[in-house]
Amino acid sequence: MFVILSVRLVNEWGVQVLVLFSFALQVFLVSFAWIRRHSVSTLARMLLWMAYLLADSTALFTLGHLSISSKVEGHQLVAFWAPLLLVHLGGQDTITAYSFEDNRLWLRHLQTLVVQVMGTVYVLYKYIPGSQRMVMVAAGLIFLVGILKYGERIWALRCATGDSIWSALEKSVSASSDRPDDERDGLLLKLLKRRSSLDAEDVLMAAHGLLDVCKGLFIGLRCGRRENVRQVLRSFELCGHLDKLMEMELSLMYDIMYTKAVVIHTWYGCCIRVVAPAAMVAAASLFELTAKDRYSRHDVVITYVLLLGGLVLELASLVRAAGSTWARAMLHDSGDKRCRRWLHDELLHLRQLFRAARHRRWSGYVGQYNLVSACCACRGLELQRGHRPGPLLLEWWHQWRNSRSACVADPVKEMVLRELLVLRRVQQQQADEMLIGSLPGLLTLRRRHLHGRLGWSVQDISFEGSIIAWHIASDICLFKDEYPRRRVGDEANLREAIRLLSDYMMFLLVARPYMLPGPVRRSRYLQVRGDLLRLLVVTRGRASGGAAQEDSPAEWALRTGLRAVLTSSDRPASYDTGVILADMLCHQPNQLEVIFGVWVEMLSYVADHCSKESHARQLSGGGELVTIVWLMARHANLSYVSSSSSSSRVESS
Repeated sequence: MFVILSVRLVNEWGVQVLVLFSFALQVFLVSFAWIRRHSVSTLARMLLWMAYLLADSTALFTLGHLSISSKVEGHQLVAFWAPLLLVHLGGQDTITAYSFEDNRLWLRHLQTLVVQVMGTVYVLYKYIPGSQRMVMVAAGLIFLVGILKYGERIWALRCATGDSIWSALEKSVSASSDRPDDERDGLLLKLLKRRSSLDAEDVLMAAHGLLDVCKGLFIGLRCGRRENVRQVLRSFELCGHLDKLMEMELSLMYDIMYTKAVVIHTWYGCCIRVVAPAAMVAAASLFELTAKDRYSRHDVVITYVLLLGGLVLELASLVRAAGSTWARAMLHDSGDKRCRRWLHDELLHLRQLFRAARHRRWSGYVGQYNLVSACCACRGLELQRGHRPGPLLLEWWHQWRNSRSACVADPVKEMVLRELLVLRRVQQQQADEMLIGSLPGLLTLRRRHLHGRLGWSVQDISFEGSIIAWHIASDICLFKDEYPRRRVGDEANLREAIRLLSDYMMFLLVARPYMLPGPVRRSRYLQVRGDLLRLLVVTRGRASGGAAQEDSPAEWALRTGLRAVLTSSDRPASYDTGVILADMLCHQPNQLEVIFGVWVEMLSYVADHCSKESHARQLSGGGELVTIVWLMARHANLSYVSSSSSSSRVESS
């Protein structure tokens, strides 16, 4: 009996439930898709991913079900829902693609549009002839909106591909090359005139002015000299807004790759923003004037929900598009006509009132993994296994348990980005044509006249070995310098930056090796971890007394255990390079500056050798510090490039 009732319930209410579920998914996406600009939790990303996939599959399944199901007396209104489902397939302005690879599927979506248009026409043909004329007209209006919305989504997907971005950038460069310099970079020049009073909206407009640099970076185009970049970077460096500028540029690039921003602010995008809500209003009015005695009462209620809900979504899309930073940039570039200038100023006032620009900032959280702390936290089976690769689930558990997130403070971000500018200026003074990110740490050692003593740590061993050695050395040096006196100001920020970069680079090695220059040998990390575990086993087995009893295992390892290998006659361990490096650094009066400079260079080396696709994928999940460094290094390289290398060239894939 229960099975029979369930089957009957599905047959009678299945379509209604699916249509409402499809609408609920659209509401969820328009409400929460914007949080992907920030580093969100795994649960939030999973919910967005499921909603993105279910939104398309639910609408497609329901349209298919309507096309093959038999006509039911009193339920002719279900045909009216078919064009509304086509509107749902058009998606929301805040998300067109979930992953970078989705943009390459625009031809598949075009095929789906043709098939679903044919299916919708068939459903209307099967159900509508017995309906009233006003319902037919309303369905036709919604059908038109559905085609426009889905076509707009497909066009946005196509515009987010590398070839389309390249073509758009070429057109922009050719169009601006015929204009005088003061007109071409008028936006940046205006901002430079009032550099002492820049707010978040000004930073965002500067990001618009430098967006061509960011676009070129993501498509592999290495431009030569870029006018006014040096002045902009210098001004933002003095104001402490370098991190905000890079984050704003990446947020605009996110809009290009994962939303409809590129299409919305064209003449046809503006037309759709006006036509869609007008058609919804007309369709709702026509349906209101229709006699509903012959239709199911529940179907009428659902139709009102879909129509009014769709109207609210279209109005929200219109308001969002009109109040976006893209609209402000378009008004600014359209000239100094009085009407447009008034609209620009009013829009700026509203955006400042609602503090709209702050939602484009990166969350500032980065992954952290400390090797010594992780080894000290190992228990049981992990201690017995040592360096031997364990089951995949156990390795995943070790990474998850010992990884954490840390917030990068604004002073630390500014310190990292300023160091990149310092490195580029040093290269220019030395007439060095090599770009930032070409070598992992050697420029800092040369600058400090230490490449003869410490150059082996970044040249003569593998890159993953360099990361592990400098990670262990950083921990030892920071611990040795921990307690002499309380650190304040810039020195405290420097120590925090070293600790954060050291643990972040180890996190990339352990949890995200695909972002490092390959091939990455995981066996090296496992070997060092195994040797550290054996050292800690010996520590825990010590009889009594001394520092081992007073200190924690991590403190004992950093204070005594690791440094004891310098005078030990035991066989060499894999972590010896880090200990030897730490001993050499401890004799340097400016050891913290050296360590920090090497970490910044290593991070820029990773950023430069990570694929463009990997950086684009990270944007869809909120971005990474390595991507911000990648963009900053490109700006620095362009601002100090010599005239002899100012010709454009394409980066090899």
